[in-house]
Amino acid sequence: MIRQEILEGIMECLLQDNLKKGLEGLENYLLTYPHPSASEQLQIIMADYKLMKDYWQRGFADPQRTDVYKRLVRQAFQLATNISIHYRVRNTASLSSMRSYARSHRKDWSVSLLRQDLENFVSNVAMLELEPANKQDEQRKRLYQEHYEVMRDTFNYIVTSKLWNDGKAEGFRQILLSPTIDTIDQQLIVSAITLSLLQAYDINKLLLLMIVYNQSRDEAVRQRALVGWVFGLKPCVSEIFTEQNEAVKHLLAIKRNREEIIELQKQLVFCLKTEDDTRVMHDEIIPELMKGNHLRVTRDGIEETEEDPLENILRPEESERRMERMEAAMSRMAEMQRTGADIYFGGFAQMKRFPFFYDTCNWLMPFYEQHPGVEHIWQKSKVAKTLKMLMNTGPFCDSDKYSLALAFGHVVDKLPANFIEMMERGEARMAEVELNDEDKQRPEYLRRIYLQSLYRFFKLLPQRNDFLSPFDEKENCSFILKSPICLSSGVAADLGSMAKFFFRQKMYEEAEAVLSYCTVAGNVELQMLSAKTKIKLKAHEAAKSELEEVLEREPGNEQALALYAKCETKSGHFDKAAETYKRLYEMHGDKNKYLVNWAICKIQEACYEEVVEPLYELHYNHAENQQVMHVLAWALVGAGKLEQAEKMYARLVSYKDHEAIDWLNYGYCLWLKHDIEKAADMFKTYADSQKGEFDPVREFFDNSYELLTSNGINDVEIWLMTDLLESV
Repeated sequence: MIRQEILEGIMECLLQDNLKKGLEGLENYLLTYPHPSASEQLQIIMADYKLMKDYWQRGFADPQRTDVYKRLVRQAFQLATNISIHYRVRNTASLSSMRSYARSHRKDWSVSLLRQDLENFVSNVAMLELEPANKQDEQRKRLYQEHYEVMRDTFNYIVTSKLWNDGKAEGFRQILLSPTIDTIDQQLIVSAITLSLLQAYDINKLLLLMIVYNQSRDEAVRQRALVGWVFGLKPCVSEIFTEQNEAVKHLLAIKRNREEIIELQKQLVFCLKTEDDTRVMHDEIIPELMKGNHLRVTRDGIEETEEDPLENILRPEESERRMERMEAAMSRMAEMQRTGADIYFGGFAQMKRFPFFYDTCNWLMPFYEQHPGVEHIWQKSKVAKTLKMLMNTGPFCDSDKYSLALAFGHVVDKLPANFIEMMERGEARMAEVELNDEDKQRPEYLRRIYLQSLYRFFKLLPQRNDFLSPFDEKENCSFILKSPICLSSGVAADLGSMAKFFFRQKMYEEAEAVLSYCTVAGNVELQMLSAKTKIKLKAHEAAKSELEEVLEREPGNEQALALYAKCETKSGHFDKAAETYKRLYEMHGDKNKYLVNWAICKIQEACYEEVVEPLYELHYNHAENQQVMHVLAWALVGAGKLEQAEKMYARLVSYKDHEAIDWLNYGYCLWLKHDIEKAADMFKTYADSQKGEFDPVREFFDNSYELLTSNGINDVEIWLMTDLLESV
């Protein structure tokens, strides 16, 4: 751990262009922890730096001096990165095992030979059709088994590889763009490159993923590449690796790419909310679904239970209510799924313990039926049709499809026959949203299921702590704010929808940051969004400035006026807020909430008498409106009309859903009437509802001291009431 920290400190120096300190740090590190090949590379860099410095000291003009300095910083940074990779792989059990496994099974890792193997596999599979029918199955199993081993080793090799040179990157570019190589292989290689890039920044791997995203004709490969390069971006290295920003600008000059970037950002936010969605599924939706079925889990499998005929006679309406609750739960689950929630994470989290997942590559392997780990399952006639139909009932990611296949293969013989028949008829489904083949080829769908597989990898893999996860920090799921993308005018023009999305997700700081890149001035919609965001962040004065600009152009904008009044209220300017609410009520006489808010502001100014009459009229027209009663009752207390106030509070607290503060205010009303014991009871009831948060001293001396003393309650009486409530 200390060695990693030293190397990170060295790289930080180089990021700040301090080549001398960076080289000294590397030299000291290699003296302490010898590494012959790294020492040789360091000596070359130090010799070049010394030569450049000598020329400068002699006064020679060199127009290339800055470029040479930058090149040496880059070389030193890459050397430090390679040393870090070497140490990390050798001293992390899972990575060390992956590296050893790959290199023991294959000695020659030349990209040209790997490409030849991958192309041979495709041609060999095609040639199977020429084999006799009785030999095809055996040959196919052998081919897929051998090829799986090649891909497993390739995955392990890439994940544990050091930085790539131009030649290796070019070789893999040809593999990933070749039409003669299987898309499954290409997708897995892209994932391996992504994992490697996430562990250590590699400009060649990053640029390769960008090229593949831009040029591949295979949508599944493109979307994996998109996720990879977005996660791999590092704004902090842009001064050393200037081609990073140039490549981003080139990609974002294309409208489709900008749209996909923004859509990806939204999907990442849903990834961030996966655990919250899982809690909703586990605590609220699944229990409702379980109440309404007639299946039970036993040691021998799943059994169907019969309905109780007596229950139907005694409570015939209960069956209907149960069905309504089930339908509501299913609809809620379908809505979560439609909006992008990962509703299956919790259910499949417990299904990743099969030996199949011992191989790291299988967590990110695209699903295919011929995979040696699951191909035996399809041999059961009872499984094949039913399992395929089950997989088509919901947007399962590849990782979950493997889990589903393995689990189904274990329990299919113990499932009720009628349940299997229902599945085959399409009557038993795991979700309300079904997707057709066209939907499943859409970029957003392919990207979504890949993100879900990645999320499972980083959250459920037993060795997950050995990998740096992009899902650990909230900031990583708002990447659009942390990368050069935000500096692109092309994306900035499209960020309005992104700001709205962040606001809807209650990510107000992110919404404000996105809005800072938008042209807000002159755009009423964005200015309103900016004002609402600032209000959520409690920056009320800044919000008022935005709203004042809107009101200059649209003096009658109802929403702007309402928000402006809210800001004035939060700022303590109750007189100005009251004026604005009065104007709103006069403009929209049917909006009684404006009259209530006006009354609240006037009460804050102690203008009780002024609000009693209009509130009584409003109460007459809306007798059951508790909000009106709540404000009117307190106005009556302030106006000294305690008899009317007591009646109003007695009615208020009789409602089951009244506000807790009504007990507190009722207590004040009774106290001012000198009904001490009953007032104390109300205070105690309120205190119980606050679960120990009620402090009588603070409440009576700080919050309501003026009300009490102006009505003849002195300090002694306040202390006596406090003493009476001491047991609270």
